[in-house]
Amino acid sequence: MAYDVFISFKRTDEQGNDTPDFSAAKMLNHALIDAGFSVFFSEEELRAKGDSEWVKAIEDALSQAAMFVLVVSERRYLDSGWVLKEWSSFVNLAAANKKKRIYTLLFNEMTEDQLPALLGSSQSFRLENGVDKVVSYLLNALHPETGRAGKRKELSVKELVSLGFGIGRPRDFESACARIKESGAEHPLLDAMLLKFNFDRGIDEEQTFELIEKLKKNESVAAAFCEAKIYRHGEFGKEISIPRFKNCLKEGKTFWKHTVKRSRAESGEGSKDLLLYVYRDDDRYLNEAEYMCSCIYELTEMFGVGCTIRTVRSEAPPDEADMENYSFVLYAASSLNAFDGHEEWETEWLDRLCRLSEDKAYLALAGIRLANVNKRFRNRRFILNDASGIGRFCSYVIEKTKGGNA
Repeated sequence: MAYDVFISFKRTDEQGNDTPDFSAAKMLNHALIDAGFSVFFSEEELRAKGDSEWVKAIEDALSQAAMFVLVVSERRYLDSGWVLKEWSSFVNLAAANKKKRIYTLLFNEMTEDQLPALLGSSQSFRLENGVDKVVSYLLNALHPETGRAGKRKELSVKELVSLGFGIGRPRDFESACARIKESGAEHPLLDAMLLKFNFDRGIDEEQTFELIEKLKKNESVAAAFCEAKIYRHGEFGKEISIPRFKNCLKEGKTFWKHTVKRSRAESGEGSKDLLLYVYRDDDRYLNEAEYMCSCIYELTEMFGVGCTIRTVRSEAPPDEADMENYSFVLYAASSLNAFDGHEEWETEWLDRLCRLSEDKAYLALAGIRLANVNKRFRNRRFILNDASGIGRFCSYVIEKTKGGNA
């Protein structure tokens, strides 16, 4: 079959352990598949074919792929085994076929200036900025006729739920989409997904601002966050305005507080499926971790997951919640202070969190790197602030708590 994207990565290190590159490549693979790409990902493709065919499978995939993404966290991995063979082979193929494109996804200590000369002209991305940015760029490269300046096709409810946040297909996917469709355009979550789809791809400027205004009337955290980013970076034809950026974040903070209150009111009635702890380092402005958790809360709630939000702040212990009795616990933070216990209660609370099993407790990191987090948290599974991270986590929680088959 023809592939849109070939993902190249170092699978294991010298001790036979999974590399960070493998984890990042899996994340990218999921995001690309959710966006409709056909992807060659050796971990899955070669397992299906067996060892005897793997060399031919790689050669064929390299020849067929329109785009090549090299995922790398350390310079030395570029020269190892099949990683070197794959990228050097694709460089030669691209020299003969100008339609083939090469991209690099870099993270940790790997930087563009460490790339070999043959890869120096390739478009590079930082994993820390989220894989959704990579997916958006590759979508525009693959289908330039519907790129940033173009009009997207009309998306069905199913496409929005899947593409907007990469939710996948839990068991009750059909019924959940039907419930949204019955609500029509007034359903806030559907509007929020359409807003995110437009925003990530930089398309449909007029509709984007209409959705922002409409969603803000429903106190949507996502709308305030997207509007803040527009004024922070000067996107969608708007000039950079730090005062307006701050005002959007203040408004978003108010919406967030109302979301937390709503989750508390509902927590006594529903099942204890998911507990979201969010570190608050500023009471005035919405932070990225709060935006992430508002998305997770709304998405899981749509599928009937019982979700409770609790705030963690430096000046006082979090509201009491028996975290051990929840199926899943997610600790979201946009500051490294969230992982350093300065007060006695902080140390005790973080110890409780660390004692939870790896299958139960997760981290959500917004704007901070796992490598900089306190050492005892580095073995935890973590999600990033992008469609793949949020969507895949929600899919997993829905599957495990509601018996779906995402």
